[in-house]
Amino acid sequence: MCFTLESDYAVRITGYLAEKAVSGGERSEAKVISENTGVSLRFALKILRKLVTSGIVRSYKGMQGGYELGRKPSEITLLDVVRAIEGDYHINRCHEHDFICTRNAKSCCVYRSVFEEITDIVSEKLAEYDFEYLTERIGSIRTAPLVKICGLRTAADVRAVNEARPDFAGFVMFYEKSRRNISVETAERLIDELSPDIKAVAVTVSPDREQIEQIERAGFDYIQIHGTVDDAETDSTTIDIIKAFNISDIGEFERWSGRNRVKGFVFDSAVPGSGQTYDYSVLKDLPKVPAGKFVLAAGGINSLNAVAALKAYPFDGVDTSSGVEDEQGVKSPAKIEEFVRTVRSALR
Repeated sequence: MCFTLESDYAVRITGYLAEKAVSGGERSEAKVISENTGVSLRFALKILRKLVTSGIVRSYKGMQGGYELGRKPSEITLLDVVRAIEGDYHINRCHEHDFICTRNAKSCCVYRSVFEEITDIVSEKLAEYDFEYLTERIGSIRTAPLVKICGLRTAADVRAVNEARPDFAGFVMFYEKSRRNISVETAERLIDELSPDIKAVAVTVSPDREQIEQIERAGFDYIQIHGTVDDAETDSTTIDIIKAFNISDIGEFERWSGRNRVKGFVFDSAVPGSGQTYDYSVLKDLPKVPAGKFVLAAGGINSLNAVAALKAYPFDGVDTSSGVEDEQGVKSPAKIEEFVRTVRSALR
């Protein structure tokens, strides 16, 4: 038996709101919940509706609107959340109310009664864990580094990424010099196939307004910007930004770091996408990264050097493209799986 992915995410969302409640934080908008839990916005909204219906979460409209827990964290258990999503679950189908036993043995089947006892035991165990207790445990658990797989081009690439479960999937857009460049139509199709818990990132070089608007409409979660772009374009965009820097423009970091729409940064080599590494000591004098924003290492990252990169600078994760390819532009499912597994095993 396995609970659905929706239940897993519902627990994650409830846990985030419990942390906010314990710390005295304000209500959270759905977009903020999505960003902090790693659940796509469309999936988070679906889950929040069920949690609101069950009374676990309360929603508010207006200027001070958002979501917060409907009860104290100590009054909400894992069982409450699972039932809000799964309903009255059973570990064996013969307990379902509309199940017709082909053996006509509902009243005397020993297996049926045993499975019923096991279901009760699972429920009792889930009911033991409330979100006040779980919130206390969260602070003591280290988190695994973030992982971004970039340069996806095909449905096979997306299937491999869905299996490996990185945090971000990157698609090169509007840059015809790259063999990994894809069209907007292809990007839309691949995003539809991408697992909802993996954030879709449009990787661009100096995009103009029209290109940014096409990316916004295509369903991306982030736009990653290399090169330059007008401030007016980034200030007006409706999509969150990952700003990428290479050795030549790293001095622009401070100008970008304080912008609200910028949620993360990629520090790449002198030639992005080349698979070349660089000396991370050039980052030592950079201003401190603002709280709540992430930093990814890029440039020649692979399974052999990813952990070393994480130790060289306080990166939150790593970004690779050529490091998981058999040849330029051709992704290897085995290398993607190995890369994600290697990085995730290196707790920060």
